[in-house]
Amino acid sequence: MSETDPPFEWLRSFEPRFDSLSKDQDRALDLIVELSDAGEIAPGAGQSLYGAFAIDCFQWLERRYFERRLYDAIENVHTGSGEQAIGWPHRGTLEVCEKLLAVGEKARARRLWRHHLALIKDTYWHTITHRDRQRRALARSGGTAEAGFEQFVATIPAEKALLLEVMAGARAFLVRADASEAELKRLDRDMTDIEAEKRSLPEGKPDPRAMTEDVFWEVVESDRAGTIGERLEALPGRLARFKPRAIRDFAAILRERWDAAYRSDVWALGYLLRGGCSDDSFMDFRAWLIMQGRDVFEGALADADGFDVGLFRSDSNGCLTLLEAPSVAYELRTGGVMPRPRGRPVELKGPTIDEDAFEAFLPRVAAAIRGA
Repeated sequence: MSETDPPFEWLRSFEPRFDSLSKDQDRALDLIVELSDAGEIAPGAGQSLYGAFAIDCFQWLERRYFERRLYDAIENVHTGSGEQAIGWPHRGTLEVCEKLLAVGEKARARRLWRHHLALIKDTYWHTITHRDRQRRALARSGGTAEAGFEQFVATIPAEKALLLEVMAGARAFLVRADASEAELKRLDRDMTDIEAEKRSLPEGKPDPRAMTEDVFWEVVESDRAGTIGERLEALPGRLARFKPRAIRDFAAILRERWDAAYRSDVWALGYLLRGGCSDDSFMDFRAWLIMQGRDVFEGALADADGFDVGLFRSDSNGCLTLLEAPSVAYELRTGGVMPRPRGRPVELKGPTIDEDAFEAFLPRVAAAIRGA
């Protein structure tokens, strides 16, 4: 039996389309459910359908994609944008990194590791920011911390130790993957900051410009070659190069753009792309849409049905940290807390559309997703 032979006899009837690894995985999962409903396959005692069949199917599909050198698709499926608890990458991702290294795709392997590091560093820094803000608030009020807060603070040393362990492992891999000295230096600096529980001020000269909408989009679109996780993690440091007033103006423009996307047609777009979109998921999706840059964002608002579905490669979970970037940047620049702008409730714009009518409302997007 070769590596590309299917793990189950009934899977021989399934032919991947090789258009997207995640979509081929979804199609395989649909087949598993259909066969189960028909009584043709059944998991063993104590097993789920997913554990009994899907995992082996997914690994087989990944081998087929490697065989065809479809490395973009493989990288995409292992580059999720979701929130990530501090810890090592999933075993499957670690295996893929090793395989990519073995076939000479070192840059891809490095990107996958950097992306994971960006997500877990972001988680850590949000923890530290929350702790420090609570401590300052308590110092001002002279109050006593709640028991829950002290329990939260007590978890930080273990999280920090695990993060530093993962980063050391990442550094060893990056050396094997021929990372540049500059990349390793940045990682070393990050490890020093994490150990000290304090971010370094951004390197380079301060940016004296006022925060216009053009400058806003320039900042958002920086480092487009990086993964979205890397870009979100780097954004506060980049924004902290600006003057405090400019950082506050960035926050105002960001909120205005985020509110502008609170529309029923954009919600329908997020629902179709994600295969479902709750209230919370829609917040993430709007942030993800902003991170795609000015042309994509404004194009979606001008014609949601003309959206290029190929741009949406994984999911948008975790992108809401974009909204916190200005306050983190302000603290980095000034050491103080950024004043919160006065908010006002924003109502959903556009006609009311039932979820089962989304496909009819955005027929081109729906057709592109079905055919993709």
